[in-house]
Amino acid sequence: MIAAIQWQSRRLFLIDANDTSKRSELAETSRLAWSPDSKSILIRREHLLRCGFYLDTDPPGSLEVVDIATGKRTFIPSSQCRIWDGAIGWLDRTLLPR
Repeated sequence: MIAAIQWQSRRLFLIDANDTSKRSELAETSRLAWSPDSKSILIRREHLLRCGFYLDTDPPGSLEVVDIATGKRTFIPSSQCRIWDGAIGWLDRTLLPR
C-alpha cells in the first residue's frame, strides 16, 4: 500500500501499489508516519479553532492513529493542541530509560 496526501485539500489516500486505480480516503492531515508493522498510520490533525486562532501560522494540532484494515481513528488525548508543524513518528518504548 502507498499512503499519499493531496496537498491542497490535505486528504490522505491509501493506494493499492498493484493497482493504483484502487484508492480509499482515510482522513484529512498534513503529516503522516507509517507504524513499524505497517498496520497503522499516525497522522497530525488540525482542529479548527479548538486550539486557538492563529493569523500568521497554522495552529497546533493533535495526533490520531488510523488503523489500515478498518479505517478506525484513535485520538491520542495527551497530544491535543501540542503538535506543531514538523515531522511526526513512532517511538520504540524499549529505547526509553527505565
